[in-house]
Amino acid sequence: MHLGVLLQQNSGWYNNILATVLLFLQKHFQYLHSWF
Repeated sequence: MHLGVLLQQNSGWYNNILATVLLFLQKHFQYLHSWF
């Protein structure tokens, strides 16, 4: 299912969790790239 549809069908707390996870993954991958 498309992310946009998921965001429209779910409530704000779900959007906040998703944004937090994406931000965490982004920083985590940047940290890994700094070692490789």
